[in-house]
Amino acid sequence: MCLSCRQLSHLVSLATRVEPLATELQNTLVTAEPAIQIALLSALAGVLRGITKPLSEALVDKIQASALELLCTDDDELSLAAAALLGACGRWTPLPELVDNIEAAAEACGAEQWQQQLRALRGYQSILRNAPASELQPVLSTIFDAAGEAAKHDKIDLRMPAAHALARVAVHMAEPAAEDVAATEAEGADPEELALASAMAVPPSLHELFTALLGDQVLEVRISTLHALKTICKLRPALLRASNGKLAALVLPSIAKNCLDSRHMQVSGAAKRTLMHVLTRLEDLPRLDNETATYVADFTNRSVKRIAGVESEEGELSDEDVGKR
Repeated sequence: MCLSCRQLSHLVSLATRVEPLATELQNTLVTAEPAIQIALLSALAGVLRGITKPLSEALVDKIQASALELLCTDDDELSLAAAALLGACGRWTPLPELVDNIEAAAEACGAEQWQQQLRALRGYQSILRNAPASELQPVLSTIFDAAGEAAKHDKIDLRMPAAHALARVAVHMAEPAAEDVAATEAEGADPEELALASAMAVPPSLHELFTALLGDQVLEVRISTLHALKTICKLRPALLRASNGKLAALVLPSIAKNCLDSRHMQVSGAAKRTLMHVLTRLEDLPRLDNETATYVADFTNRSVKRIAGVESEEGELSDEDVGKR
């Protein structure tokens, strides 16, 4: 989120008459030039994220309709801004309805099928980033299936955002239920057991999808996937350890191979940072082939602490940056 949007989100939480502000922004959005529309979409997203009480249902419906229309534009920056607003709408709209509306809008836009998929995926990613975690459960399977299909598409434009979408949806799928967390705490049980059990809710196909994306011929796809794995490491590391470390066992050889890609320093640099994150989330290494095991052991001894000490997100693609044609 841009600085001005963060400031607006904070200000609207203090305001007493937000409805007139949102109405004025929405009315201006309809007839504004594209460059102005991008700013207005961001401002409306800031409003919807910052308010503590909902706007009127009629106004939210109008805002959502405008965002759905602009999601389908050929202007990538405008489409992404519209997707961001749709994610903010997810705070105040039933998510199954919103997901259905995004799918319908994408299918009706008249573009090629892969472009329809891309527009829908942008909206889904924004929902995953912005909607309340407690409300996401009914739509996670739909989003996982869409992301999995995009991950296998021949278009780079789809495979890149698909990697990030898969990471985000897996993180939410593997989140322990609040009542289970409370019961675990009350019983003094090991929270790691609950985390590992919850991780089993993620379809096993996630493992193969990530393995394929890490071995993609296109370096931008591999970089996006490495960054997506970092998201898993940071937000739901139990996914790496579940099923006796199956995901870690499958991705570590590919990560190590990317670390050794001396032709593309951007790839090797991203891979080494991701490898550091993976290794620091594992208590025990899974069984690996000899070549990978040797590289990982050497990396652990020589590089993990150094990279952890200088780890920076600067210059890395986030899941808000990908998906542009």
